[in-house]
Parts: sequence; structure tokens; C-alpha cells
Amino acid sequence: MIEEPRDLAEDPATESLRTGSHPPYRWLTSTEHHIDAVVKFCFDALLERRLAVTSMDSGSPWLTDRQRLAKWECRSGVVYSPRLTGTEDLFFQRDGANGPGYDEWYVFDGQPTDLGEIAEENPFLPESAPRRGRLMIFVNYPAFVLDNSGPSEQLLARMFWTQMEWIRPESYISDGRDCLTFVSSNHQLFEMVLQRLSSDVPA
Repeated sequence: MIEEPRDLAEDPATESLRTGSHPPYRWLTSTEHHIDAVVKFCFDALLERRLAVTSMDSGSPWLTDRQRLAKWECRSGVVYSPRLTGTEDLFFQRDGANGPGYDEWYVFDGQPTDLGEIAEENPFLPESAPRRGRLMIFVNYPAFVLDNSGPSEQLLARMFWTQMEWIRPESYISDGRDCLTFVSSNHQLFEMVLQRLSSDVPA
């Protein structure tokens, strides 16, 4: 049974930055930031951690020459990083303040297990629904907005939390059409990201 998301938009920090929780995770969405803000202001959420990149510029992620030299790997359409000691090797779509990158990252404090492959079939059909080893990409769906409680948003949120239960990352970061999404089970880390992004929200 898929568990309902809990506490949607329970604590709006501003009109553009909203927070909520789905234990053990806390989440925020921001309409004023993109993924570069996390890299620039909240790099602590990435350093000494490993990434699994599932989407880049709304498509399959790929390796840069720099990443290959740094021993990043691509397996079954997912790019995996070594433990990050800096942000120089991070590569993501940069379209400026009005252009989301459609990037999606899972962040692990330890060694991630192999996440499997990207599911290409219709994820809303029972026979091709996402499951362990068959990843659904959420960042490319306009309705993937955790602070919206409409029917389409609720359906995607339920599917997202179910996938998070078996992937079990420390954090999740995506840069979708309507907002940046940051999710973390590390509450100290979450508060740091919330505080830094709140300070960077235009008046």
C-alpha cells in the first residue's frame, strides 16, 4: 500500500519557499532557486557524499571528461560519483534564473547500492509501475510539486515517497519546471539548506 504524503506545505517560510515533512524526510520547494544555488550556497549537503544522477537537462545523464578522470561511472543510464571532495566535477544544466535545468540527484552519505535502470514505459500502468531496480524520473513531470495537493500532484508524491523508501538516500535534489526540490532525512543538514536558501530569497 502506498502511504499518503504527510504535512504538505506545513510551514511556508515565504511565498516562494515552502517546507513540509514525510518522516523520516523533510522537504522544501523554492520557486526562486535552481540547483546551482544548492551547489553555491549549500555545498555542505554534497561534500564527502556520493551522487546518483538520474536526469540531466531532462534527458539521460552523461559523463564529462573531467568526471571520467575522477572515476565517475555510468551504469544502466544512471551516473554515479565517487565521494565528493569539492564541487568542481559537478556538471548540470545552467539556463539562468528563468531556466530550470531538469536535473535530478540522489545524495548518499555512504556507498549507494546500484539503483538499477531507468524505466522507459508508462509508469502509471500497473504492469510498468516503478519498482525496486526500475527507476522513475520525477523531475520532468510538471505535476511533481510536493507543496501542491492537487490530484495529479498527490499521485506523483505517493509514487515518489514509495521510491524513496527503497532507494533510501540521505537527500534528494531536483530542478523542475516550477521549483527546486530538496529532501533530506538529515534534519541538521535540512535546516542548514533551509536557512541559507531563505537568506537568498529576494525581498
